[in-house]
Amino acid sequence: MATSLGTVVRFGVGGTMVLYAADGSTAVNSGPLAVGAIQSLEVTHEDDALEPKDKDGKVFSSVVANNDRLTLNVTALLSGSSSSNAALSASFPSGNGRAVLTGCPVIKMGPWADAINTNTASAPNTYLWIYQGGGKVSMNNDGTATMTATFKRFGSVASTSSDAAVSI
Repeated sequence: MATSLGTVVRFGVGGTMVLYAADGSTAVNSGPLAVGAIQSLEVTHEDDALEPKDKDGKVFSSVVANNDRLTLNVTALLSGSSSSNAALSASFPSGNGRAVLTGCPVIKMGPWADAINTNTASAPNTYLWIYQGGGKVSMNNDGTATMTATFKRFGSVASTSSDAAVSI
């Protein structure tokens, strides 16, 4: 464990993640990825923005529209009680599946008081992490096997619970 003298810096990623099918109730991986399995989280906040230009091509205004959204990139170790269970932890949902993350650091971004965690008693966040495809599994002979996935969270797509299906 790291100790600090002076300013404290953050080390490591905590938390667990469970992936669900688009129906919101069927887990597609073999239970939550264990604490420590998540190796990295990268969250990006985005808005729609316009930069109108004058006749000389110079920007004369900045217009930021609504449509707040977050993009989350997660890399996790394939882990489980056996090699076959570890492989099952890399199962991905089909499109519009979702991820439930809990126990991660609480970070404010845009309108989200807790940009990463999903609808828990201590972090009542009703905005879903939506999987839109593109997950990847990486294996090699001299390192650990990992899965990487990207999820989106939109300020306009909410549910009353993190694992409820959303119909549009």
